Amino acid sequence: SGSLEEVVFRTEKERKRIKGGFAMYYKSYEEAVANIINSKLDYTILLEIKRQFTYARIECVISATNLAQSLGCAKSKVNTVLSAMVKEQMLLKVARGIYRLNPYMVLPFRSDGELLQNEWTQLVGEQRALLAAETLN
Repeated sequence: SGSLEEVVFRTEKERKRIKGGFAMYYKSYEEAVANIINSKLDYTILLEIKRQFTYARIECVISATNLAQSLGCAKSKVNTVLSAMVKEQMLLKVARGIYRLNPYMVLPFRSDGELLQNEWTQLVGEQRALLAAETLN
């Protein structure tokens, strides 16, 4: 008949819990920072450590000696801040000198938050299982 028939398409959106378009911070991040920082130097060290993590580098080798030299401070100061970051669960110590940023506190720009959070949960679970096994032995 030559007339156009109107067809209605139903679009379905797939929603993800986390979108990593911008660096995202969570409430526990602010609390952790408040517990870590005691001076302006502590804040400078924290920012320098955090700056090393990107969407492409989720695990970083952090050398307290090199960081102290580049910032012009004592190695013990860098170690104190690193230890506080691990204690506050902002960082996870994967191996000697290798750390991973907690994606539940900070998501680097353009990162896949869901993937990083699943990996984090798995790593923490594995470390807890190892600690429990060592405690029993």
